[in-house]
Amino acid sequence: MDTGPPPPTGPTDSWITAQNMAVRRRALAGGLRFESAMEWVGPAGAMGSDDLLAQRLRARGAKVWWIAESLVEHKIRPEQLTRAWMLRRATSFGRGRYWLDEDFRRPAPELMGAPRWLARHIMEQSGRVASAWLRGDAAGLFRERWNLNVLWGAMAECRRMRGAARRNP
Repeated sequence: MDTGPPPPTGPTDSWITAQNMAVRRRALAGGLRFESAMEWVGPAGAMGSDDLLAQRLRARGAKVWWIAESLVEHKIRPEQLTRAWMLRRATSFGRGRYWLDEDFRRPAPELMGAPRWLARHIMEQSGRVASAWLRGDAAGLFRERWNLNVLWGAMAECRRMRGAARRNP
């Protein structure tokens, strides 16, 4: 995946990743922490607790910095280079979208425990997957499947959290 060039050193609004982050203790004053309701259970867990913490820090007026000169090594296991692994990662990314995008948490007409508009997006994206498959476009098929898995992950997290809210009003 190519997410484009990293931002230059300095304050940034772009996403960050937890394995590369440090937070000043005083920034966590008042009990600000990673969201405990975000389940990270194996490869299907919701991603983005680091981004959510950064969002909340920014909302309090804190600056989130990117330091381009930092060197970090990541161990990539062979299975992480497979399409199947990446598609599972897309589902986890989608589960995290529930937390990072307030549209998923706004009251809206529901279908199967999630916003009805999300079901429409899933149907539209399914059509894009089918179209790429019919064209024999392998790269396009992977990209469209990635996007579909992101939506399915968001649907799963919406259903999980909205169901929990109904059980614990």
